[in-house]
Amino acid sequence: MYYQLKKPIKKKKYNKLVDFLIENSDSFLFNLPNMGKTVVNERNADVMDEPIGYVDEEDQDEYRVYVESTKPCIDIIHDDIIESYFDTGCLDQITSIEHQIFYAKISNKTKSFFTQTDSFSKWLFPYLPEDPCFIKNGRCIFQCISHEELFFIDLDVPKVEEFLKKNRIRFFPMFGDATPLVYKAKNVL
Repeated sequence: MYYQLKKPIKKKKYNKLVDFLIENSDSFLFNLPNMGKTVVNERNADVMDEPIGYVDEEDQDEYRVYVESTKPCIDIIHDDIIESYFDTGCLDQITSIEHQIFYAKISNKTKSFFTQTDSFSKWLFPYLPEDPCFIKNGRCIFQCISHEELFFIDLDVPKVEEFLKKNRIRFFPMFGDATPLVYKAKNVL
């Protein structure tokens, strides 16, 4: 069952939560949204007015600068990236803009990657990749929607409730569909 964290986790609590998630995950993912590229595909066709295959590409200079500015961060875990691909969403998120999705294994470099900031709500365009999520055996155990400051954690993970209470991280049951989010690899690099 997924629970939503009541407020953004910052500084010491952020570092503790990152450590806990790294210890309890085998992989993680994040994305680079291309705000200037709208794509209609099978994933989002039922909510779009255009047919499948439609692409509207505005000036890509801002996206190229964004990709370049996130390169030092991504280079930290470059060797741990299992796959990278383009899509209009990931897990249960569906959008009209194209994202480059990165899926990486947990390693001794993961902590360095997550110390690029001190809060999940700061994983944002134009400085960092967005929406980091932690995965264990294909199941999402932590999902972050950075720009909306929404953070979801799977309470079925052993000791997660104990960890949250011990660290005074407030949470409440998620409304609506709280079925487990599953990540399935697309294209292995």
